[in-house]
Amino acid sequence: MNATKAKLQLLESRAEQTKKADLKPNQSVQRVKAKTRKKIKFQISMLERECLSTGGVTNAIAKRIRRYCQAIPDHKLVFFLLNFPTEPWAQLADVVHLRPSDFALDYFLAACHGQGELPPSSLVATARDCAAADLPRLLEAHPALRRCYSYLRKRFEGALPPAARLAVAQLAPLEDVLWFFEELHTGAGGEGVERAVAARLAAGEPIAASGRERSSYGKLMERLLTFRKLGLADITSHIEAYADRRMAGIRLAGADKARVAVLGDCSASMEVAIETSSILGSLLSACLRAELVFFNDRLVFPSVAPAGARDVVAVTREVRAERCTSPARALYKYYKMKQPVDLFVVVSDEEENTPCEGMMFADLFAKYRAEVHPRAQVFLASFLEGPPGFLGKLRAALRAKGVGCRQFKFDRRRPDLSKLPHLLGMLALEVGAAAAAAGGGGRSRFAEFVDLKTENKFLNKKVNKMEKMGVRRTRRNSKDAEVLDRLTQKIQQVQKRGSTATSRRPPLALPAGPSAPP
Repeated sequence: MNATKAKLQLLESRAEQTKKADLKPNQSVQRVKAKTRKKIKFQISMLERECLSTGGVTNAIAKRIRRYCQAIPDHKLVFFLLNFPTEPWAQLADVVHLRPSDFALDYFLAACHGQGELPPSSLVATARDCAAADLPRLLEAHPALRRCYSYLRKRFEGALPPAARLAVAQLAPLEDVLWFFEELHTGAGGEGVERAVAARLAAGEPIAASGRERSSYGKLMERLLTFRKLGLADITSHIEAYADRRMAGIRLAGADKARVAVLGDCSASMEVAIETSSILGSLLSACLRAELVFFNDRLVFPSVAPAGARDVVAVTREVRAERCTSPARALYKYYKMKQPVDLFVVVSDEEENTPCEGMMFADLFAKYRAEVHPRAQVFLASFLEGPPGFLGKLRAALRAKGVGCRQFKFDRRRPDLSKLPHLLGMLALEVGAAAAAAGGGGRSRFAEFVDLKTENKFLNKKVNKMEKMGVRRTRRNSKDAEVLDRLTQKIQQVQKRGSTATSRRPPLALPAGPSAPP
């Protein structure tokens, strides 16, 4: 907190200097660019969010923190001491006045403050002083050390002998062993590691470790592809069976009632994330029982409809990143066939650069809603680069058309499939809404209310922009008139049906549109 305040003061002084420089342009002080001032102001605003203007550590907060510390098991405290800096714990203890008895390890607080030496018999002292050759014996004697492979791989980087690597493969949590398998398998003794892992999987040992996300279905599929590339048939077959059991447990309610299509991007711009994108598209298709179509500037149909782990791997291996990006090409298939779809899930980096039949995705989707299915929705699973508030081209274009949609973001450079449970949670809401719409439920009216509100907000912004620019409003733009009339008709239809969504909220106020020509 002190560092944040110091940085904030420094930036404020710099901002003051930029103002003085602008007030004295004739002196030797250089004028500061507007871009620099804007950047400094942004940094100040972000730092001000971190600084609390009021508040402090009360007795109630201190008691709650003390209870939390008392509940931490000793093996986790050992893990903290081995892997993380101790300064934050020392600072917390000074503020809350923690005692050594507040921790399951009586020497934890002294170790954080750097006072005295660790007990020679303690696991922390033993792990810090042990040699690589002693590791198999220590893993056998100290079960808690088996959970600390992330520490051991740094402590003995590139120096673990074959016996130690085999001991880790036999005793460490199976999730850690699969995650760092390449490190343990490389070099002499790799076959023994492979046999040990295969034996543990064959015995039915669970892969998942409590409190972690490495064994989520998406990460398992990434590991499965890696093991296939390494030619490890025994391990692959066991993980496929485990992954199928996991997939059976993530069927989304309402998926059999809603009509869903998954549109996967396989254009050249997706080269970095194509494998992750293919896994995601295939997985969502299997979970949602949806039709899967890949696109670049043409349609690419998978050879098999994904229904299990083996199918997902097959689809992922055959998809290649090439050609231009045209999500409208995939949507046009459903528009041309007049095929109603309740929810389109678009897996893409949103770098749309090629139209289809002269239309981009947002234009074609608006047309699809008007002519084929007025309650169709879009969900974006986007691989993006940029600040947290960055929308992406597709979402921005849809918003400009008055279409509201949800979006789940992945880092384009380092896509992380451990976020899959959160993505499925968001999709569950969308699928439920789509299923309600297909069955005539009231939830679809709420979705329509959201779209009307979005479109109304867009029109208000457009009219305000026209007024600011001083544009004469004596002529009525035909496109504005069309959108405004459509919005009016929709609101009237919802009100006639006695929509639950609108009855609980104040009626939407129409923007003051341009007046008709005389």
